[in-house]
Amino acid sequence: MSSAIDAATSGGQDSASNASSKDSDLAVGETFTGRKGLAITVNSFNSITDVFGDPNVCAEVNYTNNGTDQADFQGYWDWKVQNPNGVITDPTFVASANMLESGSLAPGGTITGDVCFKGADPGEYTLNYDPQLQIFSDKASWKATI
Repeated sequence: MSSAIDAATSGGQDSASNASSKDSDLAVGETFTGRKGLAITVNSFNSITDVFGDPNVCAEVNYTNNGTDQADFQGYWDWKVQNPNGVITDPTFVASANMLESGSLAPGGTITGDVCFKGADPGEYTLNYDPQLQIFSDKASWKATI
């Protein structure tokens, strides 16, 4: 039954021929392209210290709408991170001039911004793109080490 759902949500293609609808373990710098042409790249992943002296990790992400329809993005709701201890958290707000907010991209539009998370333990992180405000959404993950 899940293959029928996959085919229905991927425009009739089965999940094997639509590999871009869910990619995992991409490297920083690699681009994921969803079914509707929204291309997402994690440009960098670094540790920072906020204005209060607290450690955070931040990813600079880029969205480019290569599709024919408007595409929505949510800096807070689209992302989660799994830290080296296996804890999965939502983004946090830090004082950054380039925090990714939310909005829509017209076809051909592009936006780049930061998505940050509390803590900066050394080790491997998994940055998960999993839009929470969309019923049928593409998913991807990137691996990064601090």
